[in-house]
Amino acid sequence: MANYTSTCLPALLPCNSTTEETPQCFNAHQQCNDVDGSFAAYYPDIDPYDIRQPGSAPFPPETYVNYLNDPAVLKAIGAKTNYSECSDAADAPFEQFGDGSRSFLPTLSSVVQSNITVLIWAGDADSVCDWFGGFASVNAIEYSGSAEFSSKAVQNYTVGGVAKGTYKSVGNLSWLRVFASGHEVPAFQPEVALQVFKQTLQKTAISPT
Repeated sequence: MANYTSTCLPALLPCNSTTEETPQCFNAHQQCNDVDGSFAAYYPDIDPYDIRQPGSAPFPPETYVNYLNDPAVLKAIGAKTNYSECSDAADAPFEQFGDGSRSFLPTLSSVVQSNITVLIWAGDADSVCDWFGGFASVNAIEYSGSAEFSSKAVQNYTVGGVAKGTYKSVGNLSWLRVFASGHEVPAFQPEVALQVFKQTLQKTAISPT
């Protein structure tokens, strides 16, 4: 935390000023990456996507990559290129312009203000997109229900009467912290993911069952 407040945070502030110049955001990207690197160096065998498990044996397995690149599957789904997970070539331009250091709150607020059904969730064992930051961000979204949403307490989110997380919803915005889940929520908690997916597709706020 000391590294974050002394190096990463000061670099983020000028990046997110009114100018948002690329050099400032690229510098912020580098500074914050160094902070992430220090965490990885201190905990060398912890999977950042699920801090409960060792980095040497991550879950879920990546067998689906071969499946998605099977010629029969590519043909069936009409894919025109092979599947590549987390392509470095695709990511490089975003890093160059420091996009990851820019705040997306104004854009996200605009989406919610447009009455689009929005769910923001996080697994509670994920350190890459940790639920602490996700919860702080969703409470900062500006829309007609902002005051009610930010002051509202979370409640248990249940699937068939079993608590699977904590949530809150106001209007078209919902937040969900998923218990016992890493980064890929559908792999860790498929029943939760399916229920939430169905509710969101119906353009309704998520609700326990």
